[in-house]
Amino acid sequence: MPDDLAGGAPPQGQLDLEEMWKALLACDWDSLAVIPTDQGVSVQSVVDTLLAISSRTGRPVKCLDARGVEIADGKRLAKELAAARSTNTRAVVIVDSLTRSLSGVHLVQGVNAVLLVVRVGLMDLDALTSTVAIVGAERIVGSVAAPPGT
Repeated sequence: MPDDLAGGAPPQGQLDLEEMWKALLACDWDSLAVIPTDQGVSVQSVVDTLLAISSRTGRPVKCLDARGVEIADGKRLAKELAAARSTNTRAVVIVDSLTRSLSGVHLVQGVNAVLLVVRVGLMDLDALTSTVAIVGAERIVGSVAAPPGT
């Protein structure tokens, strides 16, 4: 049986994320929110892969991690987002599920693109529908399946 990792080949999931990131880079955005559609979904591996891929592009990318923050921190994070955008830096914003915590809503309203991370097979359809309603379907540029076990 061949070894998929022989010769340093990246895993299929990473290749899929690389292709998605290349497609996202072709879109006209300077700020992207990565949002789990429900509380149990982890976005960390998706964000880590996206940031690793983005480091190979010519335009800098800044990550703003707003998970677990209080609503009061939103003003500071919104300023960081505006500062990144004003310096030709793409901003990737990570927030908690918007159906469980409203602390990220204000920050998400300041981005011009959204990437949803969904749990396939165990998806909470009500949470997905609510998330789309909060962010606005027109700003969603794609979705990815959460890694197994999250």
